[in-house]
Amino acid sequence: MVDVIPVDIYEHFIEKCNTRFQTETKKPMHGKLPENSEQLIGLPVYIWGSKSSPGLGMLDSIMDMQDTAQIRCIKIHDRADGHPFSQPGDSGAIVCATDREARTLTTIAMLIGKFEGPRKPTYMAILLN
Repeated sequence: MVDVIPVDIYEHFIEKCNTRFQTETKKPMHGKLPENSEQLIGLPVYIWGSKSSPGLGMLDSIMDMQDTAQIRCIKIHDRADGHPFSQPGDSGAIVCATDREARTLTTIAMLIGKFEGPRKPTYMAILLN
């Protein structure tokens, strides 16, 4: 289940829509999909959710969903102890990363939830493709 709603936008309003994402430092940029998702493992990632502004994490791993190999998920953990990547209400936020010079913003996944593990919380997101 994915928690987004598609909408139609009247043609005369399209030019007024802001289709950019924000970097961690709030710089607006257009996003691009990753060319090779396996190269993303270990990258610092972030979200601008309804509660986390921003939420900072590290991309831990990529895996196939149990019921279908068509949907891939990423696991994210907190970048710093005591500073959660996500808060309740952030579901649906787009997980992003930027290169070191902040010249490229990559849109990676859509956040779906948090799982409490024995060691540390893990956040799951559906990989965009």
